[in-house]
Amino acid sequence: MLNTPYFIRQCSKNEAHSRTCINLHFAVAPVPSERPDGVFIQPPAMADHESDLQDLAKNPVYEVDDQVTVMWDWNVDNYTEYYISLYQVDYHNGPGRIRPGSAEIFHKRDFDPATTTTFFPVRPGEFDLTRSEVFYFYLFQNFTSHRTRGFVSHYFNITVKKVSSSTRPPSPTISISTSTSISSTFTSTAMEHSTSHTALPEPHINDSTNIIPLALGVSLGLGVPLLLVLGALLGLYIVYARRREPPQLVPSVQQQAIAQPEKWEEEPAPRYSFITGPTAATPVELPEDNQRRSELY
Repeated sequence: MLNTPYFIRQCSKNEAHSRTCINLHFAVAPVPSERPDGVFIQPPAMADHESDLQDLAKNPVYEVDDQVTVMWDWNVDNYTEYYISLYQVDYHNGPGRIRPGSAEIFHKRDFDPATTTTFFPVRPGEFDLTRSEVFYFYLFQNFTSHRTRGFVSHYFNITVKKVSSSTRPPSPTISISTSTSISSTFTSTAMEHSTSHTALPEPHINDSTNIIPLALGVSLGLGVPLLLVLGALLGLYIVYARRREPPQLVPSVQQQAIAQPEKWEEEPAPRYSFITGPTAATPVELPEDNQRRSELY
């Protein structure tokens, strides 16, 4: 006979159809039955001897978010409906103690007798994996007859996926490099220092190669401002010199008129005759009206 967990309470009829029905229980771990109503194929069936249950190395290991195909074989005539629940084993207080709490993961009332598989998405749900990673499945008919009709699987472990060292991305390599290049008309020097992420070497200072760049840097630092000052002074001198030159005035129109008075037209000189003196003007014939008037006078 199968030794299955004893439940403190049973789910109500409404809860029985729910996939989230939680049942609290305290009991010993299940042991194999002489005439089971069925056996699990995947995960494997319960161990033949209770001593095998304590060998955790034989437990299948499923990782969180895996998709596990649960398979079994049974005497289907003994089942009108069935449930599959997930139980957690508390190995901190001994392998025979069952930790309180179970989660119903599957319920089927009207089912095909030929269907003996289901899919289990590996999720611990409300279970705490830090307390125990050991679990098992329990398939039973219903909550009224599950103590006499049902079977359990072998223990298996549920673990969180771990990042392996082979797939872990390599640590970033930090490389620091500095370069300084100073060139002029007379000399040209270049210095490069590179360091890796392992160690930073002490910088080596060479007096023969650093005096010239230092002097050149000082010269450039003093020469550039001096050139700017000289350029500004030269510009002020040019402006001042232009202001001191006498202005070249352009005479206006009135000044030109005063300086050069307008010339009067000269009267024509009288014409003289060598015989009679000044030539008399040629008489002009008056109109008839004027002639009459002159005669009256």
